[in-house]
Amino acid sequence: IASRLEKLGYELQVLLLNSSDFGVPQNRVRVYIIGTYKVTPKLTLESNLGSPDSHKFKKRYHQLNIFDLQNSKALTKKLLVKDILESNVDIKYICSQQFLDQLSNALGHNQFETLHGMRLIDYRGGNSIHSWDLGIKGYCSFEERNLMNAVLHNRRKKTFGTHRDGKELTIEQIKTFWHDSNIQVLLDSLVAKGYLRLIDNKYNPTCGNMSFEVFKFLDPESISVTVVASDAHRLGVVQNNVPRRITPRECARLQGFPDDFILHDDDSCAYRQLGNSVSVPIITAIFNDLINCKNYPFNQYFNKRHPISQF
Repeated sequence: IASRLEKLGYELQVLLLNSSDFGVPQNRVRVYIIGTYKVTPKLTLESNLGSPDSHKFKKRYHQLNIFDLQNSKALTKKLLVKDILESNVDIKYICSQQFLDQLSNALGHNQFETLHGMRLIDYRGGNSIHSWDLGIKGYCSFEERNLMNAVLHNRRKKTFGTHRDGKELTIEQIKTFWHDSNIQVLLDSLVAKGYLRLIDNKYNPTCGNMSFEVFKFLDPESISVTVVASDAHRLGVVQNNVPRRITPRECARLQGFPDDFILHDDDSCAYRQLGNSVSVPIITAIFNDLINCKNYPFNQYFNKRHPISQF
C-alpha cells in the first residue's frame, strides 16, 4: 500500500495505534496511513501498541490509579466497559434460559459475576469455558470434564512432539498425565459424545468455534476485546448478575461513536457496520494533530482573521 501511494506522489506517515489509548474501552490495534501529496505530513502522534489484552490493561490501570493517589497527579481519563453500558436493555439481549442453565452447570453456581473476562472457546485453556463444560453435545461428568481439560493442556507440550502445536495423543501418552484406572471408559464416552475424535489410535479434541450465544464476557473493570464484524453480536457482559449480549448502542460506544449517531434499524447490520468501523476518537486525534501541526491545507487557517477554533 505504501509503495503504491508513494509512486502516486504521496509522502506518508504510518502509525500503529490502540483505541484504548484514545478514550475508547476497546483493545483495537490498527494501522493508520496519513499521506499528503508531495509534502511530508507533520505529526506529533507516535506509534504505540498499548496494552496487549484486557487483563494487562486492568493490571496497568490499577497500578496507575495507585500511583496517581500516591502522587496526587491527575490521571488521563480512560474509559472502561462499565462506562459504556446501558442501564436498561431490551429483553431480546438477555441470554436464553437454556444457555443460562448451561452456564450454571459449568460454573457450579449461578453467581454469574464470575464470568467477567471469561472466554467461551474449545481450543484454549486458562480463563475459559468449553463445550464439554456447558454440555453442548451431551452432559459430561466431573471426571470427563477434567480429562478433557487435561488433554487440552498437555497436548501442547513439546514432550509429545515439536512438529506442531496441539498434538494428537495415544492412550499411552495420555496415561502419563492421567492415572485413573477408568481412563478407557472416559475416553470411549467422550468419543461417543463427540468431544474427542479417535483417528489412527490417537485422540484429539473436536475443537472449533462453537455456536455459543456469547463467545466472550467482557470485564466491566477493563476494556473490551477487539470488536469485529463477524462476532460483535456475540460479545457479552454480566450486569446485575444477568448475562446478556451487548447492544448495538454499546457496541457503537466501544467504537467511540456519540449517542446521537443513528444506528441501522436491523441489529445484524448495525453490528456488522460497527465491527468494520474505525474508532472515531483516533480519527479525530489524527486530524487535530494535522491541524495543530499546520499541515496543508489547514495552515491557511492559522491567522488572526480565521482563528483555528472556527475551522
